[in-house]
Amino acid sequence: MSTDEDFATRLRARADAVAPPVPVDLSGVVGRGRRRRVARHGAVAALAVVALAGAGLGASTQLGLVEPSVLQPALPEPPQLPWDDEPPASAPTPSTAPTVQPDGTVVGGVGDPWTGDEPYWYTVYEATQRDLTTGTTESFRREQWTSRERPGLTVTDGDLATASGFGPRVVMGRYRIDGEWVDMLDDPNRLPTDPAALEAVLRDSVEPDRRQGTPDDKVVEMATELVLEGGLLPVELRHAAWQVAAAVPGAVVTEGTDSTGRPGQVLRWDRSEWEPVTYVRDPSTGLMLEVVDEMGWHAVYLEQRPSGPPPVAPTLENSGCAQWVTC
Repeated sequence: MSTDEDFATRLRARADAVAPPVPVDLSGVVGRGRRRRVARHGAVAALAVVALAGAGLGASTQLGLVEPSVLQPALPEPPQLPWDDEPPASAPTPSTAPTVQPDGTVVGGVGDPWTGDEPYWYTVYEATQRDLTTGTTESFRREQWTSRERPGLTVTDGDLATASGFGPRVVMGRYRIDGEWVDMLDDPNRLPTDPAALEAVLRDSVEPDRRQGTPDDKVVEMATELVLEGGLLPVELRHAAWQVAAAVPGAVVTEGTDSTGRPGQVLRWDRSEWEPVTYVRDPSTGLMLEVVDEMGWHAVYLEQRPSGPPPVAPTLENSGCAQWVTC
């Protein structure tokens, strides 16, 4: 299913929830609907002008200001409503939305931002995770090949037999930009790289029923998530996102090192509802070096760079998904 078809299906499902289903032929609906809307607005406007003029002239006649003999204007021809007319050859063509193809590649979208011909962004990190229910701790090493343009792969502890595919990282999330909600933002260039402007977007995007904690908690989380996207986002956007998180009242930023001794900027955030979280990033690249969440997550990012293809091809079979567009 294409992105447009998926959107139409979800839109129809929302409508069916509040009204009886009405069979609709989706072919040509958007284009023809727009033409009808333009024509209908033109017709209503024309009739409104005629009615207003008639009302004003009628009042003038009753007040004796105008002779009735001059109130015989020829009525305009009714506007021709081009319900079934084809659009003119010069009509603008709608922009192409990113579409995931059956093989998992994306067309019509914004590509990977790094320079060079490498098809993937490669990340290696070692993590320790504590189960909050049982208190047990699990440690693992994970490699990931990610891309905005093609399916990616995750390999845990070097075991290729359990490698897991996933879809292209096209959608970034839900943001409010210039007062308009974008449910599935797919163009990172729509997010400003000026820290003040980016902070305004993130604060506008705070929702009461999404994420935990105060608005400041949510802004820090959204900003650091952008940094964690690594090479999938332009370096200027990563820098701006870090500056937004660092400027939130209560954030403490110092110069220091991560747990492996690498120098970096250290940001500690005391969350309102949970234990503190500490982030360390490389100020030269804007890449995250380490995340220590005292709720039970510790990740050290050992390697991040453009890369060739993964050792095992991502497939729907090893991804567990029915189709790449939803994977």
